Amino acid sequence: MNTVPVAGDYPDAIEDLRQRTREFIRSTVIPAEPRPGQALNMAVRRELQGAAREAGVFAPHVPLEFGGQGLAVEHWSPVFQDVGHQHDGDATDDDPYC
Repeated sequence: MNTVPVAGDYPDAIEDLRQRTREFIRSTVIPAEPRPGQALNMAVRRELQGAAREAGVFAPHVPLEFGGQGLAVEHWSPVFQDVGHQHDGDATDDDPYC
């Protein structure tokens, strides 16, 4: 019987990447997101990409020779779940993520 791995069932390197990705999204990406209806400034996008490279979380699915992390396909899902993590806003605080 196949079972779907859950947090803690992945190799340590994948768990580390998940945690670093989650922290990067919360501390760097979410604060830089534009307000609803506004476009992301391309200079900000380049800054975020550079910061992601420095943090070791840039393009986890892209092969190493192309500047990514070279993550095996079976580990994409747990990492990308953290990429898609949403801010936990209070419904009363003018937050686009609530």
